[in-house]
Amino acid sequence: MLSRAELFVHTAGKVRITATFFQKKDEECLYSILIYALLRYHRTPGWFEVKHDGVTWNVCKVVPLPFIYFMENRPGGEMAAEYFRRTMVHIDLSSGATDPDVYIGIRADFFSPMVRTVPFAREAAALTKSLTGGDMIPPSENTPERPLPHLMPPIVPPPPEKKERKVRKVSTRKKKVDDYLLMQKFYEGKTVQEIKDEVNCSEAYVYQTIKRIKGISAMDLRYQRWKMIADLYFAKPRRTVDEIEKLCNVSRWQIYNAVRNVAKKEGITLSEEYRNKKLTEDDVAHIRQALKDGVTRKVICWAYEITGATLIKYIGPDENHKVYPQEYQEKVVKLRVAGKTLAETASLLNVSVDYVKEVWKKYRNSDEVVSKRVKYDNRNRLNKHDQDRAVKAVLFEGITRKKIAEQYGINALTLRRYIKKFKDREVEAIRNITDKIGENNPQPKKKKP
Repeated sequence: MLSRAELFVHTAGKVRITATFFQKKDEECLYSILIYALLRYHRTPGWFEVKHDGVTWNVCKVVPLPFIYFMENRPGGEMAAEYFRRTMVHIDLSSGATDPDVYIGIRADFFSPMVRTVPFAREAAALTKSLTGGDMIPPSENTPERPLPHLMPPIVPPPPEKKERKVRKVSTRKKKVDDYLLMQKFYEGKTVQEIKDEVNCSEAYVYQTIKRIKGISAMDLRYQRWKMIADLYFAKPRRTVDEIEKLCNVSRWQIYNAVRNVAKKEGITLSEEYRNKKLTEDDVAHIRQALKDGVTRKVICWAYEITGATLIKYIGPDENHKVYPQEYQEKVVKLRVAGKTLAETASLLNVSVDYVKEVWKKYRNSDEVVSKRVKYDNRNRLNKHDQDRAVKAVLFEGITRKKIAEQYGINALTLRRYIKKFKDREVEAIRNITDKIGENNPQPKKKKP
């Protein structure tokens, strides 16, 4: 059956499952794999040639798990759904598992012009061996026989249908171009919001176009992606967030959003907050022994599903963890009030920037700190002439604020306040001029009909 197909999908390794697709029977699924999957999940080194069953194939690797989930629920693809079900039986989603290699093979005479291939003999030999002893998914009934190329009848395009002439011909052409660009953005993996902004259309039009062309709604496609992320997240032992980010090319917020939506739809109860979890005496004893054996605190927090704060609560702080005294917080506040940046404050005190941020966030809105900032902001107050010169040097001459602040002996907060006052005066002057012009040239009253 492989020799009569136009395209095959093969999962190597211990799975060794192959699904074949035919141009006449699986046209929509074959089109989706060629356009959408290859564009998003294509991997290096690119295309290489493989000869199997007397047929030359152009083969490339794809990213395993995202592509396997992509095969689920393909429109009109019974083979794709069966391939997904059989493959996922052998796939381990837990952390530390090795994903098998997945290949897409296309007949060398299917494309015109031919795709450019690279020599990759070792990979071609491994794929040929995997195809020979692998499991072939039986095609459905009435699978078309592939005629020989020289016996194939010539392709005669059907005569164009006569259509009534439309008045708004320009708008119709623009709509076709928009559909083409829209689907191109969709194949690139962009979200509906990004497509809407780039193509300059509404969200409803994006959903309708994808539904009309693909036969499946964008919401269903998005839920398939959520399902893959949730499966990786709920696997035991589950994959870390960093692993899911790299594998699925998503952000941390998208991971949590996918897990939350899948859990809500399928009725999965999410575990309680890790920080509220309580450890038993046996847990504490095991953790202390693990720390003596050299296990890191990060691994322990992951294993017991707790935060670092909870671990410190039961075990105590790390020996290498620095605990700064209260006087450091006072120094941080003093330097920040004096106009020092976060990096400058951390460098002067030899602490981390995160520590400076935490302390400043704690004290910056207190009454005492606010009053000190106002008092320091008014130190070395400039007269009106120097204020205007400093502001004009920044706004009109292009001199940096840091140089002007050093030159006049003021901090950045004071200079920013002067610039704001200058801009407010300019806006007020323009408003007064506009009002005077309106008074001198009153608009004539409209006569009642």
